[in-house]
Amino acid sequence: MPRNLCRASLLVVLGGLALTGCNTIPDATLAQTAPYQGTYVGGAVINDPGLPGQACSPEIPFRGFTVSGNQVNFGEFNGPIREDGSVYLVVGQSFITGRFMPPATFVGQLMIPPNNICIYRIELHLPS
Repeated sequence: MPRNLCRASLLVVLGGLALTGCNTIPDATLAQTAPYQGTYVGGAVINDPGLPGQACSPEIPFRGFTVSGNQVNFGEFNGPIREDGSVYLVVGQSFITGRFMPPATFVGQLMIPPNNICIYRIELHLPS
């Protein structure tokens, strides 16, 4: 099911209002996600190593980051892979955003509240 990425735009037409089309990025098909199937290994590294250790861990290992069909599952995070290989996963105020890239790599970002300063770079790969 396509995800609407914009709010409906309004257009004045002959004194009335008409909705214009919005950009959508449909979910990827199984054929598009076939190269990405499996469980990824790797982790996330803090963007700013100067942050106090009590505020943010320097590294977070990723275990169980799995692609099945066009869905990504990682702990409580889950959601579709979009046609362009991107994902946006949200749990509460935490989010993972990124993109799958050939041959079998995921690069992205992890943000963990409560202070929004713990922002991590993610790099994951399918084991050979």
